[in-house]
Amino acid sequence: MKQYTRIKADWTKRQMMPRLGKIRLGIKKVSPRTGKEYPVEVPHFVVPPEVAERYGPTPTELDIMFPTEDEHACFPQALKWYDRHADDPTSAVILRCKGDHETAVRRKADLAEGNPEAIEELPNDNVLVRCPCDLLEKGDCKQAGNLMVVLPQVSVSGVYQIDTGSKQNMNYINGYMSQWLRPMLDRISWVPLILKRVEETTIDKEQKKRSHYYLKLDMNMNLEQVAELRDKTRMILVRASRIALPKPVDEGIDTAPGAVVIEGEIEEEEVGPTQPAEAPALEAPPKDQADLPGSHAPEDPKKIEDPATSFQLKECDKV
Repeated sequence: MKQYTRIKADWTKRQMMPRLGKIRLGIKKVSPRTGKEYPVEVPHFVVPPEVAERYGPTPTELDIMFPTEDEHACFPQALKWYDRHADDPTSAVILRCKGDHETAVRRKADLAEGNPEAIEELPNDNVLVRCPCDLLEKGDCKQAGNLMVVLPQVSVSGVYQIDTGSKQNMNYINGYMSQWLRPMLDRISWVPLILKRVEETTIDKEQKKRSHYYLKLDMNMNLEQVAELRDKTRMILVRASRIALPKPVDEGIDTAPGAVVIEGEIEEEEVGPTQPAEAPALEAPPKDQADLPGSHAPEDPKKIEDPATSFQLKECDKV
């Protein structure tokens, strides 16, 4: 009699890599004048204990690899508008709209905000709208990217998440994947790379010079080593196709003085003690409403699991 010991379905062919932790780009400080917390950029990565054990407490370089060929899974990016209930400033933060600069999924109840053009109604009281709207120019809607990487010198059993709201970081990493790695090696996955914090001087809205520490990638290999990597591309692509990545999480408000910043990347106009940033960082909603406009964030960030995808966001991602 035939024995059945495996389910032969598509979902059994890909293995989900767990999320091992977060690596941050800044810390929180308390203003002596107002007593409020504000995010401060630092020149190094803020790392969890197991990473600090390998690289020290303030590393400026990390050995990384991208675990899959799916650039959208390794570095998902979106425009997001979060807000609280207008009549209750202490209420939970809600993801009200998420888009890609062409279309967005928004709660129907918030359709008037920013005057977006409605395209079609979606289930669960959501609506597909044109993106962007006036909220982007006002600064209520912001770009967000979540870099998902393996740290091979720490563990190859999962990924670490690095959040950034910097346009420069997103544009640079996107270009490095598509214009450098893929043309040279025919792949982006499992290539030994070095992720660095590199200081650059920028001009803010007040025409003042500020130093920022952007993300840069480097591949410390000679031509012979590159050729050897390219020879292994077919084998690597087969293995990488069997890997799935967890959805990124947005953590909740961290009210502890001196705690690591949650938002990841600090916008240029918000850097420094003279410009306190009061915008709260965000936490992942429950599994059954993850990443949906109108979903509330759980109170305990330790309980955050991989959010389940939804019909609305799947449809939005296709456009």
